[in-house]
Amino acid sequence: RARRRLDEAVRRIWVDSRSTYGYLRVCAQLRREGVVVDRKTVAASMRRQGLAGISPRRFRPVTTIPGTRTHSIPGRVKRHWDTGQVDRVWVTDITYLRTRAGWVYLCAIKDACSRKVIATAMST
Repeated sequence: RARRRLDEAVRRIWVDSRSTYGYLRVCAQLRREGVVVDRKTVAASMRRQGLAGISPRRFRPVTTIPGTRTHSIPGRVKRHWDTGQVDRVWVTDITYLRTRAGWVYLCAIKDACSRKVIATAMST
């Protein structure tokens, strides 16, 4: 009887979560409701009933465009970044950052001599 009651509670919480909660969240909700239960017991109950949580796929930012030909940019400074003069050589890089609002791309331009950031741009 106790197993049946636990299975019903687990199924109810899983359905209330729109079939997304896994055993850890179901266990946490049961504990908030005052039911003392081990996470392995909840996992076994979900397995027995054929219930499974949904894990969203991780987003991987696209840094290249598939199917396009890559081009090469000539290296005009031949890896001699610091020429000893300001505003002679600038370097840049683009990176992506995870934020609460989603992924954003950051571009920064830096003077190679003074190492001072000249400009930045951020966009989705």
